[in-house]
Formats: sequence, C-alpha cells, structure tokens
Amino acid sequence: MAIRVDRTRTGASRGRRGTAGPALLATLRPDQFQSTLELTASFLRPARPGRLIGTGRVVHRVGDIAFLEAAPADGDERLVATATATARVIPLDEAPEAA
Repeated sequence: MAIRVDRTRTGASRGRRGTAGPALLATLRPDQFQSTLELTASFLRPARPGRLIGTGRVVHRVGDIAFLEAAPADGDERLVATATATARVIPLDEAPEAA
C-alpha cells in the first residue's frame, strides 16, 4: 500500500495503520471484520513529505486471533517504522461503524 505524506499529514504512523489491518482484511470473508486488540509501533526516522510504501502481513492466525506486522518505508526504501499488532476477527454486524 502506498500513501503520499504532505506537510499536513506527516508521520510514519499513517503508513503503519494502512498496512497491517488490510493484510488481515484481505484474508477474511465478506461477513467478517477485524478489531485491533493491541498495537505497538517503533518509529525509526521521520517520515518526510513524499511517498511511503507500506508492507503488512499476517504472521500467524489461530481461530479468531491474528498476529500482524507492518513496515512502512520512504521513497528511498529506508524503513521509517515497524509495528506489530494483535487483532480479533469478528462478525461484520458487530462492527456497524466499519460497514
């Protein structure tokens, strides 16, 4: 996933939020959604204005619990942050705001 960081929306956290969740969502059925239980981020360097490329993956899933990783990098392919998250897969009707 790629986003463009401008002067009003800087920070690696934007790239982190946009990669780990979609990695899990891509594996779910249409009637499922995910709820974040825990999220930890380490910011390695400033995210300068420009393009960020984020990679996210599902590290492990057991039943309705999933462990996720994310890593946004800048246009020079330098890692700007790392993140791990734990999420719970829930029925979509339990997340009406997200529908």
